[in-house]
Amino acid sequence: MFKYVIPKITNLFFAVNQLNYARWCVKYLDNLNKVDETHPGLKNDFMNGCFGIKRTDKPFSSIPIDLTLDQTINAEAARCLRGIAHFTDSLAAGQRWTKIHSIRANIISHVFDICGLKQLQDASADLQPNRIKIYGKQL
Repeated sequence: MFKYVIPKITNLFFAVNQLNYARWCVKYLDNLNKVDETHPGLKNDFMNGCFGIKRTDKPFSSIPIDLTLDQTINAEAARCLRGIAHFTDSLAAGQRWTKIHSIRANIISHVFDICGLKQLQDASADLQPNRIKIYGKQL
């Protein structure tokens, strides 16, 4: 079931423009598909419900795979500049990003509709003090 769900989630990440998550999910699925070749016997552990990763030799230091994936994505994103903030010096890149914004928004809205996740627009969420602080830092 896990191998079935990951590609579906990856498609959603691509659809809602979460490219780091999408990219790392593809890598994770590839690793999962090759687990018999790279780590013989590990598939049996997975089948028995062992879904944790130990990064150290300390006892009780395992963390869930999804948390490990999230931490890896965040660490990788912090190492290299990503997003609109990275290419603001490039006029052409900024123009391309602006031109396709409405297309991306329409695709995301369509995916939300299909998935039953349509939300009414609520601008008040963006006006919360913590959001204003986050957006201010992004500028």
